Amino acid sequence: MPLVLALLSLLIASLVAIGGVSFMRFAAWQEWQIHNYWSFLAARLIFFGVTAWAWVWLRRRTLQVQPATLKRLKKAELTAVLGILLIELLRALALWEELV
Repeated sequence: MPLVLALLSLLIASLVAIGGVSFMRFAAWQEWQIHNYWSFLAARLIFFGVTAWAWVWLRRRTLQVQPATLKRLKKAELTAVLGILLIELLRALALWEELV
């Protein structure tokens, strides 16, 4: 079920992004995204929180069945957290450059 929800949300986000770019001029689309940065950040934080909760639940169940996967799970968790931080920092830097 969590995988289905994740794929569904990814599909919806992709359709909104693609549809927005095709319906608006690209510069106007970027300006709209920058103007609504904080709303998008709040939505992403909620999404990350729900995903983290689902991950903890899934991790607990996986470790009960296969305790040997702990090392691989830690690597996956570290990679995911670093990737998310990198993406968010790049977005914040882009916003900062637009404001300055």
